[in-house]
Amino acid sequence: MLEVVRQKIAKIEKEKKADPVFVDTAVDFIRIYADRTHHGKEDDDFFPASREYFTDEEDQAMLEEFLRFDRRMIHEKYTSLVDALEKRG
Repeated sequence: MLEVVRQKIAKIEKEKKADPVFVDTAVDFIRIYADRTHHGKEDDDFFPASREYFTDEEDQAMLEEFLRFDRRMIHEKYTSLVDALEKRG
């Protein structure tokens, strides 16, 4: 999918014309994959399992800090990027 997006972006830049259907399709794909598949697995499987594995207080604190960082830096930036892409489409 990333290669398709790269090719389409190159075409859009060359022609100086966006393809709103492609942008909508790409945004939908990203939202479905990232929100439901990737992030869902983190929330439902990885993070709970990590909490069970790291039982030491210091490890728990480090894990919680990582989870806050993950949410703030990755998820929020990803969401704002996809929202901006969606508005331009």
